[in-house]
Amino acid sequence: MHVRAWMAVLVIECIGACVLTLLCRDLRRWTMAGRLGMSFGLGLAVLTLSMFIVSLAGLRPVWWFGVVELCALAGAAAWVRRRGCSDWWHVAPCETSPRRAGRARLLEGIVNVVAVLFITTTILLASAVALREPAVEWDIVSIWMVKAKVLLHEPVLTSTYFQDVGAAYSHLDYPLLWPAAMAWVWAFTGASDPVTIKVLGPAVLCALGASLYGFLRRCTDVRGSLLFTALLVGVPMVLSHAVRLRPEVILSLYVLGSFACAYLWLRERHGDDLRLAGFFAAGMMFTKNEGAGLFVILIVLVGVAVVVRRRPRERIEALVHGLIVPVALTVAWFAFRASIPKVHENYLERIRLSVLEKNITRVPEVFTASWQFFTDLRSWFIFWPLLAVVTIGTVRWWIRDTAWILVAAIVLALGMYGLTYVVTPWDLGEQMEVSANRLLLQLAPLCALIMAVQVRLGRLDP
Repeated sequence: MHVRAWMAVLVIECIGACVLTLLCRDLRRWTMAGRLGMSFGLGLAVLTLSMFIVSLAGLRPVWWFGVVELCALAGAAAWVRRRGCSDWWHVAPCETSPRRAGRARLLEGIVNVVAVLFITTTILLASAVALREPAVEWDIVSIWMVKAKVLLHEPVLTSTYFQDVGAAYSHLDYPLLWPAAMAWVWAFTGASDPVTIKVLGPAVLCALGASLYGFLRRCTDVRGSLLFTALLVGVPMVLSHAVRLRPEVILSLYVLGSFACAYLWLRERHGDDLRLAGFFAAGMMFTKNEGAGLFVILIVLVGVAVVVRRRPRERIEALVHGLIVPVALTVAWFAFRASIPKVHENYLERIRLSVLEKNITRVPEVFTASWQFFTDLRSWFIFWPLLAVVTIGTVRWWIRDTAWILVAAIVLALGMYGLTYVVTPWDLGEQMEVSANRLLLQLAPLCALIMAVQVRLGRLDP
């Protein structure tokens, strides 16, 4: 059974590899680890979005659907990007370390080896923990697995679940990427149990680590890339949520991919990066409700950047690949979601002047309560204090660089989260206790990249 579950994961990876080949004209700009990590994220987004379209057409998922999609994409990649297929075995030079003397070079080599061993061992141990027990957490069982079983057994076209207010506890309007991923594993293995889907935990954790390393290598040298990847992988909140199949981990991969690719496109003006940003943004919106708000932040920041730069061609590219493509990929979901009754909190409706005036006294309370999560050493070690120190210490460099878009993204995202706490209809203390660390997790990989970029800018311009 586990073999077939891993085969289902392999199909996702191969679909993503084909999508990556189709989107990129020059794959050599990415390390092998980066390609493999991004492939899983892209494959999961494309497979689950197409599963939703098929379900919307009245069909249930079957194991051969993904295989057929893989064959079609592989054929298209071989036909359209014949050279791109061969590029998979070549890597162009990335950011390199300056030449050092013998002892310094030896020390750097030791640091790199230790970092690799730490990253590998940590992921292997977390994966072993994930696979030794079934999915048992309340949210996973009562929300995401419920949706997965609905998708597995009923087409959304005819399912009564999405209109059943008696099932409101499972949040009827939550996006469907994560439950569709579970349904895909079950369809491939032929058994809808809480054990086989645990393979998604190690897969997502490996993809997140590999993707982060790939993005880091586009921005800094090997040592810096390994150290900041190790910094993220070693955070207890990342490991525990991956083991427990929390969707925040896969959402953090899409947040990292969309904002990092947008930053790289603004910095280097290579079309591959913008096309990737659009697909990662689609995955972001199809994973959790916060993804739509983060997408708005992405569009606003990229829009400001291209307007300031006064390059008409960039504006057209940003409009097509940054806005139209991700909206087109997810429009079916949002159209379907509009028909789902809002029986739980609807934060978009609560962001009104009257509600803000009524709850304005919560603002100081939100600020005060937030510190306990930013300084929670058991969950985050020194991750957030380190981010604050590095950001403040390098402000004179990143403020003049394209990296300002990444810092602005974090500030606006935290502001968006804070606004939801101000208008929430629930008890503020209980709501923050349950969700604050999860929201921070969505931004953590991107913050690791930001720190690496800031440190690199400081080293280039001391």
